[in-house]
Amino acid sequence: MSTPAPPVQTVRRSNHSFQAYQDGYDTFVIRETTAGWKTEGHPVHDGLLCESMDELLAHLEGRN
Repeated sequence: MSTPAPPVQTVRRSNHSFQAYQDGYDTFVIRETTAGWKTEGHPVHDGLLCESMDELLAHLEGRN
């Protein structure tokens, strides 16, 4: 079984985006789009799009 990735910490930047931090990675942005929530600038999961913020965080943290 694989080890889960570190938890993602978020800080709200606006109503539709968050500055995000994850141990071992550079900072990245999570932005709400018309299609769902999308990562921007994540070194491994750049452009990841999920319907909900919970689904996106679960994917980034290896919980799904």
